Amino acid sequence: MSEGGAARALHAYSADEHFLLENATLPLNPREDHHAENLLHFLSKRTPPKTVEEGARKAESELLCYFGADNAPTQATWKEEDLNRWYSDTNYYDDEWDKPPDGISLTGKTLAREMAALKIPTKIGDRGLQKFHWRQDKRFEYKGEQSDATNGFYKGVMSVERGFISAEDNSSPKQEPDDPHPPLYKMSDVYFLEWQRQAGGSNNVKKLRYFLRYHVVNLDTLAIIKEITNGYTTLQEWPGTEFTIYKKVKGQVQGTDEGKALLRTPNGVAVAYFLLTNKRVLGKRIPDTVRIWKTQEGLNEDITWVHMLFHIVEYKGI
Repeated sequence: MSEGGAARALHAYSADEHFLLENATLPLNPREDHHAENLLHFLSKRTPPKTVEEGARKAESELLCYFGADNAPTQATWKEEDLNRWYSDTNYYDDEWDKPPDGISLTGKTLAREMAALKIPTKIGDRGLQKFHWRQDKRFEYKGEQSDATNGFYKGVMSVERGFISAEDNSSPKQEPDDPHPPLYKMSDVYFLEWQRQAGGSNNVKKLRYFLRYHVVNLDTLAIIKEITNGYTTLQEWPGTEFTIYKKVKGQVQGTDEGKALLRTPNGVAVAYFLLTNKRVLGKRIPDTVRIWKTQEGLNEDITWVHMLFHIVEYKGI
């Protein structure tokens, strides 16, 4: 993955992270990933769950209880001009060698079978599929002083027509708590502005159905997936395994601990925050299921990638 000239030092892994890296049965890609959306107003002081049980409990008390609320959490008010003020939409393909043939998206190249099953286009321009790569490459004011660009970025593809988002590669402008960063830095905010921009005022903006977390490498998320799949031994290729988060049956709301815990992972929280802080535009929508599966990558197909697909529905109450 391209570092894009980022000036920051490489992430120093903690002892716990080293343990996970050394003991994981998945061959992990070494890139440092900040897909994590751990900066919710109501989650900012709380750490990612370490177990499925803890994750399910946190999802219930910190996320699921907000989907039906009219004005909570605080609704986002960012505008497209804010995005253009601090970011530039740059080249989607990092290098020519990285460019799939015939305008195929990176998601489409890796997950052609999956996208066909979901009736989601793989080629840029087909049925509204559009690419984006927003890079934080402009100076900004932080605590009264001008700061250089962070070179953080958010890259993926969307089809508003088909109700689909794929978060392909992200590196937050705010890597550490004290890092200078522009006011607009969260993945969920940038992705929503792009979603709204592509919708162009159409009612399709309210019809998001799928939010794909492509190639998950966040260590906290992988730890939960590892527990769910018994050390990855039951992690399957597509269609993988689907877990219920929210299902209303005969007036009762049902959900599995696994599904709730996956929602409360750093990768899942970003999806939740996208929905929770943009109800004024999206309406009340909620992930009802999440599917996890693996693909084998590399020349010898000896590198395992993990993916998460959140299915989004209209919130029907409790």
